[in-house]
Amino acid sequence: MMDKNILLRSLFFVPAHVDRFFDNAVKSEADALIFDLEDGVPIDKKQSARESLREKVSKLKKSHPVFVRLNAKETGLLEEDARAMALPAVDGFVLPKIRTADDIKSFESLLAGLEEQGGLTKGKFACFPLIETAEAVLNILDIARASKRIGGLIFGHEDYLLDIQGEHAPDNRNLLVPRSLIVMAARAAGCSPIDTPYLDIKNLEGCAKHVEESRELGFDGMLVLHPGQIKVANEGYSPSAEEIAQAEKIIRINEDAQKNDRNIAFAEGKFVAPPILKQAQFLLERAKRING
Repeated sequence: MMDKNILLRSLFFVPAHVDRFFDNAVKSEADALIFDLEDGVPIDKKQSARESLREKVSKLKKSHPVFVRLNAKETGLLEEDARAMALPAVDGFVLPKIRTADDIKSFESLLAGLEEQGGLTKGKFACFPLIETAEAVLNILDIARASKRIGGLIFGHEDYLLDIQGEHAPDNRNLLVPRSLIVMAARAAGCSPIDTPYLDIKNLEGCAKHVEESRELGFDGMLVLHPGQIKVANEGYSPSAEEIAQAEKIIRINEDAQKNDRNIAFAEGKFVAPPILKQAQFLLERAKRING
């Protein structure tokens, strides 16, 4: 199974059929790479993209976790995609158009067979359901708990808005409910919530604002579509120096209170409740993982 401590602040989404995009991706500072066989690839290039990606990944010197977004089940290409990409260098798959837990269970059976046929470790391939339909949002907790292979839940807002016949809102107010439900389900199931991409790729200030809001909602990271967004995501989903200093202060004040036989501590006049203490501990643990 996938390491639960893996960093997933930036998942760089790259069309599988463009060689220079592949080359740039493997040199990037992204936490993980997703090579796309679905929407990013024209219909008439699906087979050649699959063959090309298999060849490139087979020769890849691993520097990042590598995931592949497959074509949806209803296209009839999913199984062929998975068979082609069931390689030692691949860590898992992004599964689009998920609607129910049964979709995950069916895919899990396919992966188990591919691992056995390929002589690969049982449970090697992680699964990242792409939550992009109203039905998936309403079934989100069942989906999150459908398999131990699930490394995270990824939100896809474009298809979600299409599915609900909604429109883009400048402040994303119509995405608050699905984003929040995805975070809650992922946390309840013990996997990572991954936010939707920011589409205005040249607007790095807007991307930073998106990341700030995303982190406040509880997401671990986001899909990135352009190399320029990687640094914004990596920095935005990492604890800042100020946050680390404040967390260390909270821990220290609490320890001093315990030494003085007090169970109540105050930091800057504010009561340090147990959730605040735990949040500080979580933040420091995350900072330690990021900084090695």
